Amino acid sequence: MMGRIEINDEGHVITRCLRIGHDISAWENASVKNLIGAHAWTVRVTADLNNKDINAEGAATTAGDHSTLVSLRAEHSGTLAILYFIRAICTFHNIQTSQSTIKIWIDNMEVINRTNGAIQQHQHAKFSTLDFDLWAESQHLINGLSPSISVHHIKSHQDDTTDMDDLTTEAYRNVMMDRKAERHRERNPHNIQPYFMRTSKVALRINNTLIVGLVKKALIRKCPG
Repeated sequence: MMGRIEINDEGHVITRCLRIGHDISAWENASVKNLIGAHAWTVRVTADLNNKDINAEGAATTAGDHSTLVSLRAEHSGTLAILYFIRAICTFHNIQTSQSTIKIWIDNMEVINRTNGAIQQHQHAKFSTLDFDLWAESQHLINGLSPSISVHHIKSHQDDTTDMDDLTTEAYRNVMMDRKAERHRERNPHNIQPYFMRTSKVALRINNTLIVGLVKKALIRKCPG
């Protein structure tokens, strides 16, 4: 999910910021073409463009069934990669409490709405909602993290009408992650099947169509005794 991570100083700066309650910024973006998706992400202690150091950055092929893989899944995977990274830092360095806020800049409003929305309201549709597995996993991670998570919208592809040098920091990072995701997709033109996540439920599917979600009850009903 996180891909090959580039990280300087073994994450000590990020760790220190989490300990002292300093806010951290993060960006993600995605690229989907010909049923192949990729996502890229970066976590930075400062939003200053003059800071050339990469605090943490990665890119990966988006795992998903090619028949339903769209930009939503790729964008959501980028956000999930950021959450996994923050959890890994907190777990490795035993950060149990943090006053930091992780500000994630996203250009996909559906991902923003899902990240902000309470998933319990949609439990009735959990097997039919597109990419519900990523949504459930994201909510599980957010609920278990000590630093708070806030998501912010950034308009995509601003480099189409504005020179890179004139972009805001938020727009610049968004464009850079878009380009990084596209490069990864072009160099890794292979589909990856979805991962089994901690929040995933066992279900029987044929050609990605749900046959039955409550497998245990179905087996007991069909095979009594």
